[in-house]
Amino acid sequence: MEGFHPFITEVMEAQLPNKWKWPKVDSYDGTSDSDVNIKAYMTQVNLFFGDLRMHYKLFPTTLKGTTLKWYYSLPQNLVDSFRTLCSKFITRFIDSKPMATSSASFQHVTQGKHESLRQNMARFVKACLNIPNLHLVVAMYALTVGLKPGLFINALFVKPPSNMDELRVCAVKYITIEENTKEEETW
Repeated sequence: MEGFHPFITEVMEAQLPNKWKWPKVDSYDGTSDSDVNIKAYMTQVNLFFGDLRMHYKLFPTTLKGTTLKWYYSLPQNLVDSFRTLCSKFITRFIDSKPMATSSASFQHVTQGKHESLRQNMARFVKACLNIPNLHLVVAMYALTVGLKPGLFINALFVKPPSNMDELRVCAVKYITIEENTKEEETW
């Protein structure tokens, strides 16, 4: 159907290779993070195409519902680059982006009386992953305030880790000690 797209003519002239088959890509409906959708799409499309025009042309195949309706509402000849398309897309679906988590979310990561170090660290690491640009000093403070007294917290004060990887390695060491000690107690 002529004129049923927002792309400039040069983009529409791009041709799919013969015997091309599109991989399974989840359709986006506007209810989750639009940035994540674009990154997932780019991960797939970069595997198959060097021609950037195909990035534009195939993008609508990942849309459904409200997002597809939005795409078809774009004016003809509006999209002259994939950056333009992504910018319009992210701006339109910005309200679907989850709220950024802050370091205040650490207040709920305190080690319970009967909670193992492994369980506590799992919750702590999950909280860390949800905080963009988390500084080690903030993470260390939250962790030490939330831990119950023991060998691990003592080790953190004696030799503080210089990065999150060192912190995780240290935690694994003390998780192993804690679990081995509990095994010996049950014998």
